[in-house]
Amino acid sequence: MSRYYDKDELKSKLELEQIYDLIEAWGGEPEYVDGGLISQTICHNLPGEGSRKLYYYENTKLFRCYTGCIDPTFDIFDLCIKVKKKQEDKKWELYDAMDYIAGYFGFDGVELKDEEEKLKDWDVFKRHNIQLPKPKEIIHLKEYNPIILTRFSYPRIAGWEAEGILPEVNRRNFIGYYPGGG
Repeated sequence: MSRYYDKDELKSKLELEQIYDLIEAWGGEPEYVDGGLISQTICHNLPGEGSRKLYYYENTKLFRCYTGCIDPTFDIFDLCIKVKKKQEDKKWELYDAMDYIAGYFGFDGVELKDEEEKLKDWDVFKRHNIQLPKPKEIIHLKEYNPIILTRFSYPRIAGWEAEGILPEVNRRNFIGYYPGGG
């Protein structure tokens, strides 16, 4: 039976000391600093190989890696996913990280019943009465005389020019109006 976790609620329950404990368990050698923690860059290095440029900011509950990470700002769950990939070559998803951290600190989640556990993707669409056109059905669109495009008016509109839409662009892309009507 699976458990459901609210990511924001779980993150808000984590105290600075618990973040410290996780980083220490992962080999990051954390150190308390004003406003949070600093540790080795275990987000993309093995313990002992990185520099001390991984910061945790207590006010935002986010990490910031100042070296090497493509997406340098992330939360504890993203760090968990990165650490498991780097240190254990495991491909974890968000749920795996939340379940690990909740279990590590003994936080409870909401138990899901077996029938709630796996919602089939296509069942979502069964709630809607949507009928797509049949493949052999031909849709006919109203055709306009192409000569109309040569009779378009392309006035200078200051508001458009202020937005960078120049009259030349309007003419080239047939952005205008037909003064003769529809």
